[in-house]
Amino acid sequence: MSKKDKKPPGPFIREDFDLALAMPSLKQFTIDDLKFRVYTLFDADLLQEFKAAVIKKYGTFYPDETKKAVLEAIKMWIAHVNK
Repeated sequence: MSKKDKKPPGPFIREDFDLALAMPSLKQFTIDDLKFRVYTLFDADLLQEFKAAVIKKYGTFYPDETKKAVLEAIKMWIAHVNK
C-alpha cells in the first residue's frame, strides 16, 4: 500500500463478503423482524377452546401449531369475506 492509498477505517470487509452466507440466521431474523404482527388477548374460556381445537388437529399446543392454526383461520376468514 502506497502512502497515497488510505487504510480503510474500522474493520476491513472484503467486497465479496456476503453476510447472508456467513450468518443466515441473522438474515432470517432481519426478514422476520420486518413482517407484520398481530397480538391478541384471549379470554380464559376462548383460550381453552382454542387450545383444545389446536390439540385435536395437531396433537400438541406449541407455538408452531398455534401459528398454523391462526394462519389457517385468517385465510378462511379472508376467503369468506371475499366471496
